[in-house]
Amino acid sequence: MSERQPPDDLWHPIDIEPPENFELEIAVRQAARDDERHNALRRIVSVPTEAYLWVPEDAITFTPPLSDVIYGDGRALLSLTTTFDRPAFWLIRIDSRWDVGQPSYPSEDAPDIREYTDYMMSNLVAEFGEGEPGWYDHQEEGEREPYPAIWSGDGYSWRWHGWPAEAGPVEPHPYWRHTTIAAAQ
Repeated sequence: MSERQPPDDLWHPIDIEPPENFELEIAVRQAARDDERHNALRRIVSVPTEAYLWVPEDAITFTPPLSDVIYGDGRALLSLTTTFDRPAFWLIRIDSRWDVGQPSYPSEDAPDIREYTDYMMSNLVAEFGEGEPGWYDHQEEGEREPYPAIWSGDGYSWRWHGWPAEAGPVEPHPYWRHTTIAAAQ
């Protein structure tokens, strides 16, 4: 089993301007190269990870990249995967007030993540590159773009990813008590 991981230094300016007909109700920014909180989080979560989709025999090892694009307060961590790249995933810092559609009880005015997923996907492509579908057994290694390039041509899914306590103080998520978010600073 080969390990797939991003290059050591992925930082580069990312064009995070929303599409023309898209109303952006939250702040979106790119983490600075010297953002201590973001860099500490990256050192903790972007480590070799083994996962499988259906059976352990099909496990892969990959290093999930942490996106430098931060949505809203950036206190919650989301993992996003594509249909063709699963079980590999990308990690994104999102607003802790978003409703991600899991059985939770967000406030009535909580923004629905589905309003932002296409925008988040286009930002991941801008950051990591547009790849071809991955992990097909009939493809040779050189035929596919290396992970973490993302193929956005098909479906994707997401879930909460707990904020690790090693990255600083945490608190329970206000809507989804089974995960943690970064404590307010």
